[in-house]
Amino acid sequence: FEREWGSARWAVLYLSGAFGCNLASSIISPDEISVASSGALMGLFGAKLAEVTTMSLFQTRRRRGDLGNSVRLEQLGGVLCAVAVVGLFTLIPYVDYAGHLGGLCGGFSVGVIIFATRLQSTFLKFAWLATGVALVVAGVAYSLLYLFQYVQLDEELGDVCEYFRRLFAEGYDCNCLA
Repeated sequence: FEREWGSARWAVLYLSGAFGCNLASSIISPDEISVASSGALMGLFGAKLAEVTTMSLFQTRRRRGDLGNSVRLEQLGGVLCAVAVVGLFTLIPYVDYAGHLGGLCGGFSVGVIIFATRLQSTFLKFAWLATGVALVVAGVAYSLLYLFQYVQLDEELGDVCEYFRRLFAEGYDCNCLA
């Protein structure tokens, strides 16, 4: 994706997936420690889904031709297949399903904003851009409000060594503080 989108766009989309991953994980699983790497990758898949959706919905058939339509359908199938495979990995223990979902939503929402700039019609560009901004603002605002009002943090998570001692009862030796 980085070659196709460029490093700056890729980084923004990757980080938006990581942000969405952490936000969703903090809300849905506040008593667990997780890492955002796979959620950030889901953000890239969400962004690709936003790109394919944008190009499929708003480009006219005349400008793309039949070859362009078939390429977009193949891309859509590939992205949906990748999301399904990663979704199956979510069923494995110790994999954060909330992070994957949050990353996918974060990448899709920011992807709508980024790929709206490729539309030719000024009206559609503005409407799709406004849709993306509305998705991001509503998602972040609702999530932060919910996080700060309803989620009770586990104070014991401040001691990472103790968390892993409880998680892995036998033979865990914490060397991070030594």
